[in-house]
Amino acid sequence: MTDVASKEHVEAFLAKVVECVEKGQFLRVDRPKNLQTCADLDISPAEQIEHIIRLTCSNYYRGPKPDRSSPYRTACEFGKMINDREIYIKLVVGERSGLMNARCISFHTPEQRIDYPLRESED
Repeated sequence: MTDVASKEHVEAFLAKVVECVEKGQFLRVDRPKNLQTCADLDISPAEQIEHIIRLTCSNYYRGPKPDRSSPYRTACEFGKMINDREIYIKLVVGERSGLMNARCISFHTPEQRIDYPLRESED
């Protein structure tokens, strides 16, 4: 098992994602799997972004880890129930030449089980 990020680190990561969305520095990567999932869920691109900016520490799965495609970006992974389906969400945040940006790399049904290490017990 990989190390679990602190709640504070995850909150800071998600705050950067929200900031990027607000500043127009957020990109949805339209891979076929991501597009099909949105179609299956009957959600628009704007609704997809709303689900992303409402993520919390309880949705955290794993990360941070370096993004494979870009050395200046960091990736974190999340899971969220949307329309009674669990969705895997991978986000990356990075800063280059003083400009912060974020991307949603993955937004689809999970290919493996998602654990939620920061989720509060519901006992």
